[in-house]
Amino acid sequence: MKANSNSRIGRIGVAGTQLIFERLGWIFREQSVEDYGIDAHVEVVENAKATGRLIALQIKSGESWFKEKTSSGFVFRGDREHLEYWKNHSLPVIVVLYHDGEKIAYWQVVNSSNVKKTNKAWKLVIP
Repeated sequence: MKANSNSRIGRIGVAGTQLIFERLGWIFREQSVEDYGIDAHVEVVENAKATGRLIALQIKSGESWFKEKTSSGFVFRGDREHLEYWKNHSLPVIVVLYHDGEKIAYWQVVNSSNVKKTNKAWKLVIP
């Protein structure tokens, strides 16, 4: 049976992002059941104490997410359904682009000031 390479690339992105947060000492909680556009929650840790402050992450990995670049970053394009879900989420939502070759996660908060509407949907520049 052939393995799904998209699934493997997605798993690498989640695992790589988790490793970055673990190294920061923050608490990473993957959302493995019924993922509707949030791959993980991260809890901020300050002075070795969990703060109860959470961030929601949508993690994307693979070369295709790095094809469209501007002078200020990478362009992430999304559909309106996800945008509305993220803007109405109870937590701040961050889109993370994980580059496996560089072992770097690029990110940006999804909010009205960062999102630009397009003819088809919307885009977010991730520095």
